[in-house]
Amino acid sequence: MRALIVVESAFGNTASIAEAIASALTEKGAEANVAPADRAPSDPRGYGLVLVGAPTHNRGLPTPSTRRTARKKGAAVPDAGVLEWIAGLDPEALATSRVLAFDTVIKRHSVMAGSAAKSAVRKLGRRGVPAECGESFLIASGAQALKPGEMERAAEWAATLI
Repeated sequence: MRALIVVESAFGNTASIAEAIASALTEKGAEANVAPADRAPSDPRGYGLVLVGAPTHNRGLPTPSTRRTARKKGAAVPDAGVLEWIAGLDPEALATSRVLAFDTVIKRHSVMAGSAAKSAVRKLGRRGVPAECGESFLIASGAQALKPGEMERAAEWAATLI
């Protein structure tokens, strides 16, 4: 199986999760490719599995405005991300692919602060691409680092996708 992981990352956490997923898929015998969203193919034909990952910004996918805010906080983010990748996507290219979205999110007061994955699934659906909501991986509140065990959890989740 060929897998494409399209990822947008602000502080490197979502990219780290994507790499953990790719490693786990490779260990299970898949060919896994990670592509930054601003350079991902808009016609991803030939991939049996397409994963779309992004950090949760303002309860959804990053936007130009939230990317500017992230830059002010020290993030190295491109001008375009998952939102723009979805907008330029050829929906027919994913007709035979299983598509799942995942995200990173800060957990506050036992309530999730929205979900980039859910937003991606909705936007993909509007483009005619059936997609599933995958996992949310947790960022430590007040920090710009993954909570302990999240990389391992990403690998375990990926192993279930083959």
